[in-house]
Amino acid sequence: MATLDHVALTVKDLGEAVKFYSEVLGFQVLKVKKKPELGVAYALLQAGQAVLEIISPLKGKPLTQKPAGEGLEGVTAKLCGRAGFNHISLRVENLEEACERLKGRGVKILMELKPGGGGSKLAFFTDPEGNLVELVEKP
Repeated sequence: MATLDHVALTVKDLGEAVKFYSEVLGFQVLKVKKKPELGVAYALLQAGQAVLEIISPLKGKPLTQKPAGEGLEGVTAKLCGRAGFNHISLRVENLEEACERLKGRGVKILMELKPGGGGSKLAFFTDPEGNLVELVEKP
């Protein structure tokens, strides 16, 4: 049986993304490396057992697709309005405290304390590149 190894995001600014995911969301930076032969730089970050790979083109190569959290109105549209990557979900112990901490770091919460399935509570925000991130507190 297969298990999920990692999730990868492509971003314009690797340094800004690594700073956000490590300093604001508490991910541990495992590696940051350039691969000139592939035309990219990348970082591996870890939160619990989950690994996030962040990839950025070298030499200002343009990105061709907007992330799920960019250019759409409302969180529901952001969740369902595109094919491909949708969002990253992070489990937290206390959603209210997590939202307040993020607001204190200048993060705009798009939807806060929405009831989810099975008694869970949800909140949504975007990273600096516009990728949609969900926080979930489970009972």
